[in-house]
Amino acid sequence: MTRLMTLVAFLLTTQICLGLSTARAEEKILRASLNTELQILDPIFSTVNATRVFAYMVFDMLVSIDNEGKYHPQMLEGWKISEDRLTYTFHLRDGLSWSDGTGVTAEDCIASIRRWAKREAFGTQLIQATQEFRVLDAKTFELQLNRPFAFVIEALGKPGNVIPVMMPARLASLDTGKPVPEVVGSGPFLFRRGEWRPNDRAIFDRNPNYRPRPEPPDGLAGGKLVHLDRVDLVSMPDQGTRVAALRTGELDLLEVVPFDSITLLQRDPNVTVTSQHGIEQMMTVVAMNHLQPPFDNPLMRRALQAAIGQEEVMAGMGLPKNMYLPRCLSIYMCESSGTTDAGT
Repeated sequence: MTRLMTLVAFLLTTQICLGLSTARAEEKILRASLNTELQILDPIFSTVNATRVFAYMVFDMLVSIDNEGKYHPQMLEGWKISEDRLTYTFHLRDGLSWSDGTGVTAEDCIASIRRWAKREAFGTQLIQATQEFRVLDAKTFELQLNRPFAFVIEALGKPGNVIPVMMPARLASLDTGKPVPEVVGSGPFLFRRGEWRPNDRAIFDRNPNYRPRPEPPDGLAGGKLVHLDRVDLVSMPDQGTRVAALRTGELDLLEVVPFDSITLLQRDPNVTVTSQHGIEQMMTVVAMNHLQPPFDNPLMRRALQAAIGQEEVMAGMGLPKNMYLPRCLSIYMCESSGTTDAGT
């Protein structure tokens, strides 16, 4: 498990390395390079991380997770749960609007949840436990369960692919077998689709109608305060080229930094390499085929676990010693709220 660069301020929960030039800071334009190319603009249709970054910039969610793994209202003002925990009542914040100028409604949110659930396993489980959705008024809707389901809030705030973004009902109600034809969100940025050049550049402007929450930003939760006029996502497939562009000021931010470049960048006074904690961390996992001998035997899997020197593996990746945990036996991330070594 490594503590690597993660931007949660606006290119959310992605690994970063930052070197912001003075000239560009005055222009309030930031140029970033992602580890994968932005190809699909529908975050419900794709699991590619570039689309997830796009989603957090252009769209918004009902619930968001902070850096300690706790869930908070995002588009919602809040929620109420009945005593039997079978009825959830959700109320939207005032002043939410789509980028096409229309207001966000409860009907939009229900349609968006249903669309997400058709393509995501966690959402499917939620819908299977759902008896019905009801619109109470323009900003309030209700979820009635047919049986107890302990993870309603966690599902609606799911931070990994595919995330449950909200979009207008007219788009959310379309066939999930293909991407939606328009990009209409309520997030902190507006996408210049007409100027988008795949494998070259994607441009985003600050959304003047976006209303951030009043709380301080924390992980993916809280107020998403935008201090930039524009963000350019610049395509650079080669990692070495990205690192060089960062150091010369051609780029301001990298989503992923090659492990063997971290020490070099740490020595550069114009570059900031951040350190991650809690759920910002990145996990490195060794996966075995549990169906085939010899690893169909739990004793063999335990023997392999004992034989692997985690510190040696991480050091072999070229990471500085202070950038990784020497030993971790929790699949829920060490040094986070869900940490446990039970059964290891």
